[in-house]
Amino acid sequence: MKYEDFLNQLRENIRRARWASGLTQEQVAERGISYKHYQEIEGGRKEPTVKTLYRLAGIMGTTVSELLSTPWTVRSNGQPYLFEINPTPPKRGRKPKPRPPV
Repeated sequence: MKYEDFLNQLRENIRRARWASGLTQEQVAERGISYKHYQEIEGGRKEPTVKTLYRLAGIMGTTVSELLSTPWTVRSNGQPYLFEINPTPPKRGRKPKPRPPV
C-alpha cells in the first residue's frame, strides 16, 4: 500500500468516525481540537499526530487502531471496520440559540 493511499483511508476513517458518532466538525472543535486544524486533517492538508489521533478517538468514541484500519486489515471478531460502514453525515446548519429560562 502506498503512503498516500494510507493517508486517504485514514482521513476517510476519521470522517466516518465523526459521522458515526453524530458529530459535526464544530462539535469536534468544541471538544478540544481546533476547528481549522480538524478541517485541515479531514481535508487532507495536514497529517494528524499520534496525540491528535488519540484525542480524536476519544472524542468520537472509537480507538486509534480503528482510525488506522485499512481494507487490508483482518479482524477476527467479525465487527465491521470504519471503512466498512456507511454512516450518514450529521445535519448541518446553525445551532439553535439557547432560550432564556422561563
